[in-house]
Amino acid sequence: MSPMQSLQAIPGFTNATIDRRLACGITGETFLVSSDGEEQYVLRLRFPGAKLFVTDPFAEHRLSLLAYQAGLAPEPVYCSADGQNSLRRYLPGSVWSEAELHADGGGRALGSLLARVHQLPVSGVSDGWAERALLRYSSAISDDVSALLTAGLSALTDLERLPALNALCHGDVVCGNVLDSGGSLRLVDWEYARIADPYFDLAAVSRHHQLDAYASAELLDAYAEVIGGAVSRRRLEGWLIYYDALEALWLLALKSQTPIKSM
Repeated sequence: MSPMQSLQAIPGFTNATIDRRLACGITGETFLVSSDGEEQYVLRLRFPGAKLFVTDPFAEHRLSLLAYQAGLAPEPVYCSADGQNSLRRYLPGSVWSEAELHADGGGRALGSLLARVHQLPVSGVSDGWAERALLRYSSAISDDVSALLTAGLSALTDLERLPALNALCHGDVVCGNVLDSGGSLRLVDWEYARIADPYFDLAAVSRHHQLDAYASAELLDAYAEVIGGAVSRRRLEGWLIYYDALEALWLLALKSQTPIKSM
């Protein structure tokens, strides 16, 4: 099915048009859509082979709705019956760059945003996703990755000794998913969202963007200020070790796949 056919299959969008493709990533494509000549939306079409990376195709719509209601994400509008196609309202603004994150106040702004996300009321607990992700990526790699797998699993074993924390987590906190819309930060692209330990999000942004001591202190101090408590360095260190293993396995699993779009 073509992007236009997918769009016209959405109730109320038979006369909508695709303005342009916004991006083509690992798991799918996004398109800017116009409806009735005024309203604009973002159409996401997920590639069939993306299930290695996105195991719950419905999480993005379900969990981003909670964030939207708190003013922390764009409005999710539609999700197909199989979860592979979705539509959200388009928000004008600028996507963050590394420079904005590392600039004075960048870490503070993102730390406050993440704390607000993590404080949203949710039901449910983490379902063991972290261990399953390590095992899933490892199984897709032909090379010996036992050292990485052991490091990640050991980190999880240490974290299990701490009291469990469960929060709404974005799951992919990188600059490209931070939108500055009218001076207000929002998170987009929630396809890795889940109920999890909130420190995973903190570890992901810290490690992915290699935050220096100053930017890291900004991030964590602002986070602690909003949640009203100190950041657990032990918990954060455990998730940093886990994230290192997860990211390495993710990259190797991606390299081992044929192009996802053709799968």
